[in-house]
Amino acid sequence: MVLDAEADRLRLEAFDTFFEMTFNQSTRPPHHLIAFGYKHLWRDPEAEKDPRAKKPLPLLWPPRRIARELSDEALRTVQNQLEAGLFETFQLPPSRLEGHLSELRQWMGQTVAEVVKQIHTHTGRSGKSWADTFANNVVQQEGIEPTDDTRAEAQMKWQVGETCFRQHYTRTPEDNITSWCYSVWRRVSGAIFEQGQGELFELLLQAKRYESQSLGGL
Repeated sequence: MVLDAEADRLRLEAFDTFFEMTFNQSTRPPHHLIAFGYKHLWRDPEAEKDPRAKKPLPLLWPPRRIARELSDEALRTVQNQLEAGLFETFQLPPSRLEGHLSELRQWMGQTVAEVVKQIHTHTGRSGKSWADTFANNVVQQEGIEPTDDTRAEAQMKWQVGETCFRQHYTRTPEDNITSWCYSVWRRVSGAIFEQGQGELFELLLQAKRYESQSLGGL
């Protein structure tokens, strides 16, 4: 049917725009993006199809589970698992999702210092905060005094894909993961609202209306 074809086209356009804005614009640290993907995008496709399912569906990966199961896994492993989960969730041609995740995948093979430089080039922000947090945690674990030189050495030595969430924590894991996800969502939703039109804009308005109605009934 024509209506079904148009709905599919709009869905694909919204998907492309959202993933491009989220993963492919060099604006947030890679561990933030991976945590966001687990928490907000990985869903059970069968549960989505069940008309009896409650809306919104419960999270497959709440921050507590991410912290418990993934804190010590290499980000390269965690990113590969996320990519497989998103393929299952969205059930789209592999080439489509692979393109949107290509930058994140490339970052896994680059050093922390190289990724910081790329983010700075795109955003003007130094990125030193998260990079220094990582370096401080690493050198302390190795029993080395954290200085400018030892932090710089760690950032130049470690590939992002070799790091793990635990090396990026500054407080409780759940709090950090929640904060990382919020920082990604705040940037992406803000960019969508700035556009002021389109399928994503309408979907976001609907979500906010639903949220307001739910809160009003409490």
